[in-house]
Amino acid sequence: TAENADPLFITWYWVRDDPEEGERVLVGSGGITSSPVPGTVLIGYSVIEEFQRRGYATEAVRHLVPAVFSLPGVRQIVATTYPDLVASIRVLEKNGFVSAGEARGGEGFEEGTAIYVLKRPGAPV
Repeated sequence: TAENADPLFITWYWVRDDPEEGERVLVGSGGITSSPVPGTVLIGYSVIEEFQRRGYATEAVRHLVPAVFSLPGVRQIVATTYPDLVASIRVLEKNGFVSAGEARGGEGFEEGTAIYVLKRPGAPV
């Protein structure tokens, strides 16, 4: 219901112009949602396979981070990925995220996923 909707649930779609076809093509998507941890927003992204490893995810996250930090009260952004998704880990690291270890049961994340955190510059620890 609308009264239970997450006000921080926002989704983006990344498109690019395809000069050969003369139309716009979906490259990937990303989004955010709130977290049970105060001041924390969760971020996620996905790039369609044919556009992977071309820097689209890195660029998209680079643009999403300031938008997320412009939201009131956001002090940190958290992302999770699978430890074997080296390209996804590199996207996060290139954007300043640091490893916060591996998720264990009961944390609200899938067990075994790698957790990465980016703190807002100047935010209290």
